[in-house]
Amino acid sequence: QEEYCQLQITKWEESEGIKIRPRTTPGPVALGMDENPVDGGKRIRSVIGGLMYLARGTRPDIAFAVNYLARYSTKWGANMEKNLSHLLGYLKQYPGNSVEICNRRDDWEDLEIHIYADASFAEPRSTTGWLVFLVGPKGSVYLVDWQSKGQALATTSTAEAEITALMTALKAGLRIGAMLDVTRKKTTQLRLFTDNESVRLAASRGHSPALAHLRKHAGLSLSFLRESGVDFVKVPGTQNPADVLTKAVDRQVLNRLIIVLQRPPSSSGQV
Repeated sequence: QEEYCQLQITKWEESEGIKIRPRTTPGPVALGMDENPVDGGKRIRSVIGGLMYLARGTRPDIAFAVNYLARYSTKWGANMEKNLSHLLGYLKQYPGNSVEICNRRDDWEDLEIHIYADASFAEPRSTTGWLVFLVGPKGSVYLVDWQSKGQALATTSTAEAEITALMTALKAGLRIGAMLDVTRKKTTQLRLFTDNESVRLAASRGHSPALAHLRKHAGLSLSFLRESGVDFVKVPGTQNPADVLTKAVDRQVLNRLIIVLQRPPSSSGQV
């Protein structure tokens, strides 16, 4: 991984004739589209593709920054150049940050699927972030999948954005659960963690009078969440590892979330 990070940095430095400065956060630091954007072309898509491979393989900490850059690959400008250089600087400073596995010799049949979801309500599109862990009662933790992605539809409230994120995260967890069930004697237990208490209660009940203003598809999503049979659990916002997949954070917050990525609250029985 460290060699791959250096390869991406070196390629960019040589092609642009610049020297990347180390940074302490992945960004982005310059938000919004430039006034006169242009198509980034093969030059930009090539480097973003390389960073996507890294973000999906071993570096969830850069997933949001890479996703943000990808959204503007055809509307490129000075802001995005700044964000790209900042992200490469973060990889230069921290080339070794990666997913770690904690194996406490839990029995395969005892592992549960714990899903953490979050959303950032924003214009024109909110962002969904989720992570799927395999967690054992003895403390084993395996981060098996994650994603940071802009939502397909515009949402009209934080609650609607959070419901959309829960739906996306649950579908990912159900796919993994179905694969595990083929290899196990008993059905895999799923738990879905969110830091929004009102949405958690609405998902548990399948409806909420307070959210009656939401559009029809959000109401259907609540019904699906309720009928899925998943346990919905409240997690403090400061301990939700999916937070790093939905927004830019400062170094102090990033440090805390990276630690939580390695050992989420549920792995210690704090549910």
